[in-house]
Amino acid sequence: MAMWRMTSLPWSTVSLISWHRPSFAEKASSSARYVRLFKQPSTEFTQPTRTSSPQVRQTSPTPQHVSLQPIVASKKVSTHVLPDDKPLNIETPSDSSFPWDGGESQRSLLLLDGNAILYRAYFKIMAKVQYGSLKDMGSEADWVLTVFTALSTMIRLLDTKPTHVAAAFDYKGLTFRHELYPAYKSGRAPTPDTVCQALSCLKPALLSLGISVVEVAGVEADDAIAAFAVRAVDAGMHVSIASPDKDFFQIISPRLRLLRFVPRGSGIVPFGVKEFQKRFGDIQPWQYLEVLALMGDKVDNIPGLPGVGEVTALKLVKEYGTVENLLENRDKVKLKRPRESLMADDGGILMSKKLLSLRLDLPNHMLPYSLGDLRCQSPKDNGDQFIKLIKAMSAYVDPSISEELLDRASQLWEKWNSLNSIL
Repeated sequence: MAMWRMTSLPWSTVSLISWHRPSFAEKASSSARYVRLFKQPSTEFTQPTRTSSPQVRQTSPTPQHVSLQPIVASKKVSTHVLPDDKPLNIETPSDSSFPWDGGESQRSLLLLDGNAILYRAYFKIMAKVQYGSLKDMGSEADWVLTVFTALSTMIRLLDTKPTHVAAAFDYKGLTFRHELYPAYKSGRAPTPDTVCQALSCLKPALLSLGISVVEVAGVEADDAIAAFAVRAVDAGMHVSIASPDKDFFQIISPRLRLLRFVPRGSGIVPFGVKEFQKRFGDIQPWQYLEVLALMGDKVDNIPGLPGVGEVTALKLVKEYGTVENLLENRDKVKLKRPRESLMADDGGILMSKKLLSLRLDLPNHMLPYSLGDLRCQSPKDNGDQFIKLIKAMSAYVDPSISEELLDRASQLWEKWNSLNSIL
């Protein structure tokens, strides 16, 4: 696990963020909020016996250097607002699973799907550029606005008042899914340069803000989120996952719900057990994995059952329960096209189910995070590094854009200080 560290070069001239592997001494002495591989595991979770490392192909991260050079005033963006400048509107009926109904635990964990939120910010900025809302942009302004928009969204999500928070990102390199299915995610377009640049600054910004960053080699961010969410539920916490990904439907429970973004808006809607049952009827959340296996995933190049979409997949799962039972009774399926596809299946559906299953069994040596690491706490430097980083990036745009973001951060730290004085 790598650590983000910001240098102490003068911010008025040039600022540098470097990503490197720290020495053991640096890890022991650093005050940055990252997860330490060399610390004793928390007693809040049961640590399984370590046997051998998982058989996944791993790659080492390449050092990245991002220079924040000030640009001339004529190149600054003329707008004064970000796409997420409005408060998140929590759109929820009275019978929904939001807010929590209460219970014996006051602790709640918010897990942020960092990649999804970053891409959402990127597409918002690109849409504003396309439709002329952002004009006279410099060559570097797009990624800065993407970072600011993602940060704004994450801070707004913290209005749900969790006691613990973390942002998860994909670890660069192949995963166990590539080992199972080499064509996994093949054909995807390269990551846009704007996203790559934004990502290199978003992670250190989150750390300096006080939000832990989670990355696990060999698996995807979705797996880390799911594994951590289930551990937290087992520890008696309520868990919210901020993500648009339907893959998380399979782990919804009375203590675990999703926060999903309203299309083309600033709102979020909770999606828990009640919302799942209202939408899908007589299947349980865990059975949505069976639905996904039959549908496949074109984005990730995961094949499904030919001729089967969500409606047909739901009918089959309601009748047969699981993919395995469906395959055992394939000759009894009444629908002609699905029956023909099932009769011709030679193991592809079961492979799709494996690929779409979220890993809930990550051992502690792969996910060495404790609940204490994720407690909402204001930074020990009183936010100095965060403020410097935001002001440095605002040199690419109108500085007034960053003022609202810094004000939100200050208010967030005050809330966290008040929260920790109570708990």
